[in-house]
Amino acid sequence: MISAPLLLSGMSEISPAFGYALQVWVSSVSLSIESFYRFGVGQSSRSGTDMDYPIVNRTIQLGNRGEGQDNMGAGVIPFCLISGKVHFLFHKTFSGRRAGHLVDFGGGGRNGESYRQTAMREFVEETETMYFSEKLQDAVRTEQRVQSQIRLLEDLFNQTLTEHPGWWCQRKAAADGEPRDWRTYFVEIGYRDPTDMNREWQNDAGRRFVKRRELVWIAADRLIEIYQREQHLLWRRVRQLKKAKRTIRDIVQAKEY
Repeated sequence: MISAPLLLSGMSEISPAFGYALQVWVSSVSLSIESFYRFGVGQSSRSGTDMDYPIVNRTIQLGNRGEGQDNMGAGVIPFCLISGKVHFLFHKTFSGRRAGHLVDFGGGGRNGESYRQTAMREFVEETETMYFSEKLQDAVRTEQRVQSQIRLLEDLFNQTLTEHPGWWCQRKAAADGEPRDWRTYFVEIGYRDPTDMNREWQNDAGRRFVKRRELVWIAADRLIEIYQREQHLLWRRVRQLKKAKRTIRDIVQAKEY
């Protein structure tokens, strides 16, 4: 496989336009199937059963965050086994309303997106394409790179939700009783130590990434304890998830025993 650093090592000596085009191309080809087997959880499966499947093979458009289509939104809380125990992946931010909270990976849908498509895009965007990158220095949020990682993540969604189609939660209704059009999925992914990714964010100073984040794995028993006694640690849409504790316990029972 072609090495991205090798191809990009001479970019300072070529024109900016050609350098940018080459960077986008390398960002796309550098995401080989090896990334899936390194950070995935097994063989791919493309048969889905829940209502918003199948995922259509079209480009998911990037853009600024907004309310989405008819206020539809979706997210994902990935999980994995660490030393035989289920852990869930969240992120924290350092500014804005969500600062200091445990946040899922989610947001408003774009026109034409399904719930799953929105959740997958949000994960890739909010991890700045680092989670599935073999070389963190190559991670950059370009449309081609995001689309490449969405295809890897689609396989993981299909694997988990084909076997366990009920592993997703809606949000509780708003204070005025209006229902929220939202789904948060729980999807198994391969473990990756977040230390190096968090260091990339810390050292970036706004040059490469949209904002600084920090990834953190939370053990299942600790997450249930937070839901029971310390919900202030959760971002509000995570607090609002219906049947979250039941879903967490179902995942633990299926994966640890």
